[in-house]
Amino acid sequence: GALQRELGSRLRPVNPIPWSADDVFSLARVFSSDSPMHRRTFGAHSCYVALGDRVLFCCEDLGRHNAFDKAIGRALIEGIDLRRATVFTSGRTPADMTAKAIRAGIPILVSKAVPTDLAIELARKNGLTLICSAHPDSMRVFNDPLGCAEMRGCGDGLRLEVQGASWEAARVLGSCSEEVALGVC
Repeated sequence: GALQRELGSRLRPVNPIPWSADDVFSLARVFSSDSPMHRRTFGAHSCYVALGDRVLFCCEDLGRHNAFDKAIGRALIEGIDLRRATVFTSGRTPADMTAKAIRAGIPILVSKAVPTDLAIELARKNGLTLICSAHPDSMRVFNDPLGCAEMRGCGDGLRLEVQGASWEAARVLGSCSEEVALGVC
């Protein structure tokens, strides 16, 4: 409705960049080793900025939006080209956070939690690669504008789910992973 029109009307699509499942799994392993504040409090959200599989830094806060904003702000202050970056967040991925990523030109947004339906729709309309439920051994790809999940394999014992994928993609993915589950958003 109105929120969708408001968020979507001012967005310029991002330029998608290639990504690999191995890089996302590597970032998820770093993320799973915990962040300093979360390790102490078990109540903080984290947001990592990475280039490929290399974490540049982590920002933390009690609020997932604040952690995300801190990470984007630090990247801008440090002159990091967000058009080549991956942002990995601990929290649920709502539409407004997805819109912030698109506005910042971030091509890949990863979360260890789930996205909202509107976040998925915004990602699809604006070329944002959206990967959620990302863990060291599994991930769900909700939007993959370049088809990287289909082109690249993933390691043994790792699960890559493509949400809303075609059966052709399932055949390609099925050849590189032990379990491929397809869902419709």
